Amino acid sequence: KILFCELLFLKQFLTFNIKTFNSNFRQNVPIKITQFLTRIRDSFSQIESNVKKLNDKKNDKNNRGKGKGKEEEEEEERRRMEERGIREAKKEECEEFVEWLNTFVMNNIYPGSPFERKTISIQIHESILDLFLPSPFNSKDNN
Repeated sequence: KILFCELLFLKQFLTFNIKTFNSNFRQNVPIKITQFLTRIRDSFSQIESNVKKLNDKKNDKNNRGKGKGKEEEEEEERRRMEERGIREAKKEECEEFVEWLNTFVMNNIYPGSPFERKTISIQIHESILDLFLPSPFNSKDNN
């Protein structure tokens, strides 16, 4: 589960510390960012499966017939819609963060940029590509 405050904190942290001279820092930050991005990717998968389960429950209830009163069914549908909306909003926040992070690191890779900024940015960009772009070698179509 990713919290909105984590996303904000990480944005501020990277903005202020992207050009640090400490080599230990330069080695550890990309590792920790990769771990955080992995959490985001796993959160995407979990949200998608939960929304699918909510949709399947709705279809099951519709196919079973009338077990509950109309008011109870409407209340349950309202709760499902509310939960689906919350999950979609969380997914959207994470997607916006990943887009911001990608733009941020790409803006820090330019000719003449400081070595520290460039190395951290390239490592973070590599993590984004590894975690969020499908690999043609891992696709199920290439048997």
